[in-house]
This record gives sequence, structure tokens and C-alpha cells, in this order.
Amino acid sequence: MNKELEKLKKEVTTIKLTAQEERVLRFSLDSYKVVNPLPKKSPWQLFHIRYALVPLLILISVSVPLANASTAALPGDLLYPIKTDILEEINSFFILDNEREAIYHSGLVEKRVKEVARLIAKDEENFKAIFEAHEEIEESVAELLSSLNKVNQDEKINLSARLTSIIGAYQDLIKDEETNIVDNEKDTLIAGIEDENESAHNIFEDTVEESIEHLSDEEIRTLIEEKGGVIQNRLDDLKDTNDSTTLQASLERTSDYLEDNNLSQALREIIESSEDLSIQTEIQDILNEGI
Repeated sequence: MNKELEKLKKEVTTIKLTAQEERVLRFSLDSYKVVNPLPKKSPWQLFHIRYALVPLLILISVSVPLANASTAALPGDLLYPIKTDILEEINSFFILDNEREAIYHSGLVEKRVKEVARLIAKDEENFKAIFEAHEEIEESVAELLSSLNKVNQDEKINLSARLTSIIGAYQDLIKDEETNIVDNEKDTLIAGIEDENESAHNIFEDTVEESIEHLSDEEIRTLIEEKGGVIQNRLDDLKDTNDSTTLQASLERTSDYLEDNNLSQALREIIESSEDLSIQTEIQDILNEGI
């Protein structure tokens, strides 16, 4: 086998083309090159690739700081629409879980109300700025109400109770005599969110009724006592204030409901009071920052 291969290699090296065969081969190669030329590299190709990246790099270098700056924007600021219409919409797009989606929209409603509180704390509130936040509040409330039917009972109770408390806090901010917008503008804002507040409250009450059917009387009373204890602890820090009077009245009503064995009403009362206390405390902290 090896001898035959060696013999073949020697024979190959002795093969020579005639002059005629060389001309035919060269002509065939030249003809192929004419019909199938090699692609020429454009002098613009490197320029195109390199400089096509420039707009992208500029966009990234500008958009990242812009996005970071917009997170602190308040209604009426130039960057506020970037936060609400772009960044928050992008965040919402990537939320695929129903419960997380509902919590996200609840957070947006709360964020909008706190933005209004910050405007008031800075003494920069005006109808145009607050109305910009108001429109965002209405949109987020609608999204939240739609999402509530997709979450479990416990989350539905918590989110609907929280929503009524947030809306109530918003309405209280608008009603405040020190808020620098005229009465008819206040009425417009308050009325604009009233239907959503009623819807949230109805969802809350209906869900509580559905939930307590699966709880024993002892479990309900334990839940009421836990939330009542949180409120009672907070009352010690709010002595002789309007908030303490409101919370004390709520605890007394809860106690009366328990004595009458009206557990569903007692549970609704204590949950709403607990959420009211939470959001009111947070709003008051924001207002105090501006003093």
C-alpha cells in the first residue's frame, strides 16, 4: 500500500501541462474571476460600524442620568412624565405575577399621594401640578381595582383596605385649609376620586365577609386583638391630637361591635383603622419635613 502511494506521488510530480492546456486553464480561471468577482471591502464599512455606535452610546450616556434624575421628580417638573409614562410603564411591563402587579399599582397610588404631600410640604402646590398627579392616581387606582380580582383573599383585603386609606389621606390633603388651591378646584379633585374610593371600600367589605366564613370566632377575635394592640401602642405617641381622638373612637367602636358579637364589623373597623394609621403617619412625616 505504501509502495503504491509513493509511486503515485512520484508520477504526479512528473506530470506537466502542455502550453495549450496551461492557456485553457488560465483562461478558465480568469473567466471565473470576471463572472464571480471577490466582494470589495468598502472604505465606508469600518466607518459605518464604528460610528453607528455613537448615537447608541450618546443615548445610554444621556438616558441613564436622566432616568435617575426623574425618580425624584414631582408633579409639574419637566422630568415627571419620564418617570410616570416611561420608567413606571417599563417596570409594569415586566411584572407577570397577578399579586405582584396588584401590589405594584397599590404602590404607585401611594407614591402619587405622597408626591402631592411633598408639594404641599414645599409650599409648591398648584392646581395644575396636583391635577397631573391626580390623573396618574386615577389611572393607577383603575389598574389596581382591576387587579384585585386576580389575587387571593388575604391580599385582596389588605390592598383594598390600604387603597381606601390612601384615597382618604389624599382627600384630606386636598381639603386642608392650608392647601393653596381654591375651593372649587378642591371639590373637583375630591369628587374625581370618590367613585373609585367607594368601589375599593365595597370590595373590602365584601371580601371581609367572604373571608370570615372560613375563620372561627376565636381566630377573628385574635386578629382583631393583634391589630388593636398596634393601634393602642401608637395612641401613646399621639396623645391629645386629632389623630389620637379618631383612633380612640375607632377602638371604642370595635369594642362595642365585639360586645354585640358583630365580628365582621369589628374586623372591618380595626383593619381600616390600622391602614389609616399607617398611611397617615407616613404622610405626616412628609409634611413635617417641610416645616
